[in-house]
Amino acid sequence: MKLEAHVNGKEYSLTREELAANRFRVHLVGEDPVEVDVRRVETDVWSLLINGQSFEATVQPLNDKLRVSLRGTSWEIAVFDPRRKRAETSDSGAAEGKQVISSPMPGRVVGIEVKAGDTVEAGQGVIIVEAMKMENELTAEVSGTVKEIKVNEGEAVEDGQTLVVIE
Repeated sequence: MKLEAHVNGKEYSLTREELAANRFRVHLVGEDPVEVDVRRVETDVWSLLINGQSFEATVQPLNDKLRVSLRGTSWEIAVFDPRRKRAETSDSGAAEGKQVISSPMPGRVVGIEVKAGDTVEAGQGVIIVEAMKMENELTAEVSGTVKEIKVNEGEAVEDGQTLVVIE
């Protein structure tokens, strides 16, 4: 799967190939591919085996990004499918006070923080999707009322699938 990543404001292109449960081959354009084995140890703590070398990382949701801390260094990371980025750029709904929150990539809904009829503020967490073994909290970009929740907790979702509608 082709993906884009923003790491501390810099853009990278990469591909991710699933080798087995929790195991991936990641190829950052211009670099050699690496094999990564990812396992959750605690809520925000992950064990990573990268090309046979062991690491422990803290991963915390930060709006539409993740803050990843490893060996005393932190990065703000957002990973997404470039097709979604193009769709968001061409979407005029947010300018009109309406927002459709879609899944940034295939994954599973692990938390729904609102219900239909709730009032939300811009920046408020709305839904959590686990993708690539990391939890991504998706937030409202506009203030408004939750009109519709189109998924259930535990449900598998596809890239670009509509999750929540806010008006």
